[in-house]
Amino acid sequence: MVSKTSLLPLVRAHDWRGVQAGLAEKPALIGHRDDNGRNWLHIACMAELKGLDPQDSLKLADLLLDLGLGLDDPAFTEGQWQATPVWHAIAFARNLALAEHLLKKGASPNYSFFAASWNHDAAAIDLLVKYGGDLEDAANPNSTPFIESASCGRFVPAAALARHGANTDARDKKGRTALHILLGKGAPYEAVKTVIDMGCSIDIPGPYGRTARQIMARKKEVRFRKLAGDM
Repeated sequence: MVSKTSLLPLVRAHDWRGVQAGLAEKPALIGHRDDNGRNWLHIACMAELKGLDPQDSLKLADLLLDLGLGLDDPAFTEGQWQATPVWHAIAFARNLALAEHLLKKGASPNYSFFAASWNHDAAAIDLLVKYGGDLEDAANPNSTPFIESASCGRFVPAAALARHGANTDARDKKGRTALHILLGKGAPYEAVKTVIDMGCSIDIPGPYGRTARQIMARKKEVRFRKLAGDM
């Protein structure tokens, strides 16, 4: 007899025929959620492909949606942020074919920019922008995807975000730009120069009123002082 235990590996393998048969035998299982609040669609979206045909993940998603699972139902939330199926596909499986399939059906492109940035996944960022995603990810009041990417040295996603028009001068909840954070960490010249070249202003006041220009002007390394225009 089918059970949630026997259904789990079928979902993870994107075996849509097996899942279809199992849920036909025991329809009540469609309402199952795991200890993290994930339903079968979330689990399917986060399952790594590992050589599997992406088309099977699309067929499984369609089956689960037809059986009543929500396109944007979150597994869990943190404030305004939501762990949607699209987020699971981008954050865990990096299954962009499935993510785009859901987006084409009207799924929200929001909530996933931080995950894409964490994964250094510029293609995912391009995809989310294509479907109208919020580059600043307003659901997170503490920071922005650009700040987190640029200040942590994830320059590929940071550049993608900047290219699409992200606010490179945004400030986090402490009033810091990406440049303030980098300089506060003692980041090397190359990292700071890379972020400045993305369009970050060196004249935005930080939490104590100091700009990146003022901070660089006081550094011993000549290249920083040249960046600040102090030489």
